[in-house]
Amino acid sequence: MSKFFACIAFVCIATGLIAASPSRAAPAHATAAQAKAMLERAVVAIKADPAAAIAKFNRADGGFRDRDLYVACFDTKTGIVQSHVDPKQLGVDIRTLKQPDGKPFGQSLFDAAKEGTIATVDYEYPAPGSAQPVAKQSFVARVGNEACLVGYYK
Repeated sequence: MSKFFACIAFVCIATGLIAASPSRAAPAHATAAQAKAMLERAVVAIKADPAAAIAKFNRADGGFRDRDLYVACFDTKTGIVQSHVDPKQLGVDIRTLKQPDGKPFGQSLFDAAKEGTIATVDYEYPAPGSAQPVAKQSFVARVGNEACLVGYYK
């Protein structure tokens, strides 16, 4: 009878019904590759319909949030943030953003937004649900009058 249960456990582990170890669990933080892939999907969405894309980015169920990844976009003329995981950031001029130590990083994000390229900007920013700043790198791209970014926490 114990061989029977051992076989059942083996099948469950092999098919993923039971995790063999904690390392099989999804990591809490996304990777650089996952952040860049989300930005590439966001660029496609912006090209298809900017207003609908921004609305999706702002919704938790819009398909553009994964663990600590989210899409933030700003108007390339005014710098005004139009999508962000934190509603308090909406309407803020991205160029005015500073790290907790006072070092500006928003202007770097604004300047990095170039049509047809994906740039990176490094800075410190609190992860969602935290007030403690951590090292972050954002991928930034411009599509017409919109610039979007997706960052991952290092």
